[in-house]
Amino acid sequence: MNRLRRELESIGITALAAVPLYFTAAVGWIPIALFHLSLLGLALSWIIRREPAQWPRLVRWLAYAYLIFFPIDAIFLSKSLIESSSNLLLFIGFYLMAEAPWESNYTKRLLIGFLLFVASIATATDMSIVAFIVVFAFMMFRQLIQVSHASSVALIDVKELETPANRPAIFYLVSTALIAIVMFPFLPRVGTPMIRGTGTSLDRAATGLSDSINFDETRTISPDPQVVARVWMRQESVLFFTPLRLRGTVYDSFRDGEWRGGTDRRLRAARGKLGTFYVARPVGVRASATIQQVRSPEQRLLLPSGTFVVSGVPEIFEESRSGLYRLSAHSGSLEYRVGLSYQTDPIRPEVVKLLEYPLSPEVQLFSRQVAGDAVTPREIAAKIETYLATQFQYVADPAELGRAVSVEEFLLSERRGHCEYFAAGMVVMLSHLGVPARIVGGYYGGEWNPFTGYFVVRQRDAHAWVEIHDGQRWLTYDPSPADLRPGSGGAGALSVYASAARDSVEFFWDRYILTFGSEDQVTLISGALTAARNARASGGELVASVRAMVTLQLVVLTVLAGILIFLTAIWWRERRLSMFQVMARSLARLGVEISAADTPDEIVHRVGSTRPELERDVRNIVDVYVRERFSAAGLTPEERAAARRALSSLASASR
Repeated sequence: MNRLRRELESIGITALAAVPLYFTAAVGWIPIALFHLSLLGLALSWIIRREPAQWPRLVRWLAYAYLIFFPIDAIFLSKSLIESSSNLLLFIGFYLMAEAPWESNYTKRLLIGFLLFVASIATATDMSIVAFIVVFAFMMFRQLIQVSHASSVALIDVKELETPANRPAIFYLVSTALIAIVMFPFLPRVGTPMIRGTGTSLDRAATGLSDSINFDETRTISPDPQVVARVWMRQESVLFFTPLRLRGTVYDSFRDGEWRGGTDRRLRAARGKLGTFYVARPVGVRASATIQQVRSPEQRLLLPSGTFVVSGVPEIFEESRSGLYRLSAHSGSLEYRVGLSYQTDPIRPEVVKLLEYPLSPEVQLFSRQVAGDAVTPREIAAKIETYLATQFQYVADPAELGRAVSVEEFLLSERRGHCEYFAAGMVVMLSHLGVPARIVGGYYGGEWNPFTGYFVVRQRDAHAWVEIHDGQRWLTYDPSPADLRPGSGGAGALSVYASAARDSVEFFWDRYILTFGSEDQVTLISGALTAARNARASGGELVASVRAMVTLQLVVLTVLAGILIFLTAIWWRERRLSMFQVMARSLARLGVEISAADTPDEIVHRVGSTRPELERDVRNIVDVYVRERFSAAGLTPEERAAARRALSSLASASR
């Protein structure tokens, strides 16, 4: 590798090391862009001049100036020691590259590239970082091989020869990857503030549930594919507990034009025993589910409708009168189990109040007309739910309305809107008829993953529905048209399976790479110890069966190894035959006997007299063989290829 190519590759690998920083937002994009533009200028300088002008004084004055600029950056510009230190690292990278024409600092440049690489992967959580690591590691191994070769050449004081670097770099890359895979489950875990929840796809996803709803303000909704939670459920339970509804927030009061949660926000510990917390009494069919969700800023638990017990969390607190539950504190992967029931009754007596919404004679008359002869809360709710779902138009994005629309306008004139309008409209109508009701915000539906057996709930599945109180318990109603709710797009089978496969890979990355922590290591080791203890306690019968199975496997493996060794020996013997031996064997099959004592001319003459059609191929083989054995220059790749073709033609004729 000549110096120009080496310098360009060194600049390229340093520039590559900082590319992920654009996407991790750990450093502002302006310093990274300036860094890459500066490196591009250096690369062009090398290409144009072959030996860039030496301007050490200017670069060193820039270094002195940056020492003054660094505290200014940390205090006033970046306002973060981590970000300002990253900016300093970028400047050092540029400085070392610019210093190259007059200073032998190749190892320093590799070191700064590696430090930038560490900063990039330490702040990255997306799975695509694996491709970046592979490419960077390959290039870094290439560079290290070249440095080692150049150092060896300098020590023995000989002319530097071109050394192959690609194959050794691939070998080192594969070996390192295998060692890393084996060691990964056992290395000590160090927490990082860059990764929370269950990884990238979950960490970037917010709960999407606002603290209030104000219809006097224009609203917009854009589909967001980021994952919010994954829910595992047995196949036999799916029929009873789907479509899935994850409750996230409750709007049960209205004041100053806004729908908000109840005024009583006090939290009290849920009743529990040994990590199991009962939040309701089950009624009817029961099932269980496991939930993995994003760690929300408010530590909110996204519990499915019908949850009566929660386990797997240290402690949970209940918001009074809302049926919502939170964690006191939590870090890392948030995963817990819930017990589900078709219906639930409250554990404690509830104080249910009618929503204090300003009464409107027009809305009250409209509500009475829709309810008709219905008397009980359930009958009234069913009538209103059916009417809104069939007579009103659903709009996926409220921005399509073109203006802010009040609930009264939605019910009496506009008659179209998104799920929040449908839910608020139904609650207002029920309130005018004396039925306690509230809006519930959360997530609906989700996508079933047939590969791993869970529902994946995304940000775009955010939804609002209604809960009414029938005098005994809260019941769920949803006035939004069923075929227009989240997850009702009717995607094709191919896209569904493609999405499931992609999410399965993302889940594996999130759960077992990004957030594989010390608790998982303890579980892994304890599981292995338990399995070993159970195997030991199971008695001699199990030991005998295991021995028989192991013996059978060893016999099979021995036979396969013998076959493999035999085939390898044959292949190696064929590979080790010289060009002359292969030619002699093929000619013998054709009835032409030659020996090593024959001269090249004698061999060609003998073949020409008996098999003239092969004379040309044999002459070519003999000429190449002579040059290979006795010429100091050796053979070119083209000559070797021509000899192989001639030998192949001769072998074909001998069959």
